[in-house]
Amino acid sequence: TYTFTPNSTECAVSVPMTVVVKMVPVAIATPSSQTICSGEYSSIVLKSTVSNATTFNWTVVSTGATGATPGSGNIISQILTATGTAVGNVKYSVTPTLNGCSGIPITVNISVSPLPTATATPRVTICSGSSTAIGLTSDVAGSTFSWNAVQTNVTGATAGSGDTIAQTLTTVGTKSGEAVYSVIPTANGCPGLPILVTVTVHPIPVLSVNPLTSSLCSGSTT
Repeated sequence: TYTFTPNSTECAVSVPMTVVVKMVPVAIATPSSQTICSGEYSSIVLKSTVSNATTFNWTVVSTGATGATPGSGNIISQILTATGTAVGNVKYSVTPTLNGCSGIPITVNISVSPLPTATATPRVTICSGSSTAIGLTSDVAGSTFSWNAVQTNVTGATAGSGDTIAQTLTTVGTKSGEAVYSVIPTANGCPGLPILVTVTVHPIPVLSVNPLTSSLCSGSTT
């Protein structure tokens, strides 16, 4: 508060003047960065070091992802989707405002991991006692694979993980059987949709000869 007093000594009246200094808010984002899977919601909570009355507005720049839009509020919650097979990035620039005073914008980065799609190169039909030798690949680099197995009239199919399903399958009895593998690809912690790989296993025939040896006269039929 300033008090102004005129220099004149006649009828001098002091005049007080008050200057109100408003605090500039500082934004805090929790978390300050985030990694999500394609199709999931972002979840960024915005707070201020000054007052709960602080408001927040944000702008956005996206690369390789869709769903991010400018907005306002205390939570950035938007469904973000990767547009390709590489990790997308969404950058929010958040500005806090309190009593008409804007603070310095902060940046919140969100990485959006694409969901991988698995491709199997199977041997769809094998003979009993042979290996499946199914190669697994994905459109997203660095993907890993795991699978479950359901077998009917065969043995040898088990759950596992890796880039190749190499299991020896054997029929039970004289009928053909099958093993169905449900393969799930995962990239950057994000699982893709499972694919089904069916392997049909045919039994190996056993030849019977009756009789194994015989004797006959010249000109007779075997």
